Amino acid sequence: INTYTIVATTGAHGSISPAGTSTVSYGYNPVYTMTPITGYHVGNVVVDGASVGAVTSYTFSSVSASHTISVAYEVNHYNIVSTSGANGTISPAGTTSVIFGTSQAYVMSPTTGYHVADVVVDGSSVGAVTSYTFSSVSAAHTISVSFAINTFNIVASSGAHGGISPSGTTVVSYGGSQTYTITPDAGYLVSSVSVDGFGVGAVTTYTFSSVSSNHTISVSFIPNSNTIVASSAAHGTISPTGSTIVSYGGSQTYSMT
Repeated sequence: INTYTIVATTGAHGSISPAGTSTVSYGYNPVYTMTPITGYHVGNVVVDGASVGAVTSYTFSSVSASHTISVAYEVNHYNIVSTSGANGTISPAGTTSVIFGTSQAYVMSPTTGYHVADVVVDGSSVGAVTSYTFSSVSAAHTISVSFAINTFNIVASSGAHGGISPSGTTVVSYGGSQTYTITPDAGYLVSSVSVDGFGVGAVTTYTFSSVSSNHTISVSFIPNSNTIVASSAAHGTISPTGSTIVSYGGSQTYSMT
């Protein structure tokens, strides 16, 4: 019976079986199998000088002549798809093709007044991180980021004989405003208002505008006072004479002589 040779060759990153030169009898149907190593795939198979595509097996049917077969392998690429919500960005954005075994880093950047709320990788949260790296990539991935507005605390306190509204801790969103009303008790006045440790005068209202940090506001009160003016005609006196300051609710006695 006639015999023929089939020469099989392969490039790097994979194998072909059977490899090398095989002697095949007339009419035989030898099968060749192409096996890439991890992270690679068949790029192209060439039989007798003509491409037959990126097949992983090839059969010579009813052999009646000598043949050649060669296979080339290519490294795998994987897509990483990144998305972001409003008020920030992720870089790189969209779809990035990454070579097998390499790494791809992502940076999340909120706009002013916002922060990273959560980062989800392949459907699972990885926390409110501002960067994330896919290392030794061997599969496709997704990454998404959401952002939330920053909030700040304003702590309001007051001394005795009056109040401030709202009191205690108030949470204010970035860029928002918060107005405070200061109300002394009857017979008292605002003595001083202090904002972040600095006096702003004896005001009865104060507004924090375009809030971008934490703040404190505190107020103290003093008793109200009134002036009594005493005077006398000729031939006698009144004591005390002139102007006398008397606290709200207090008493003042005068003697006429």
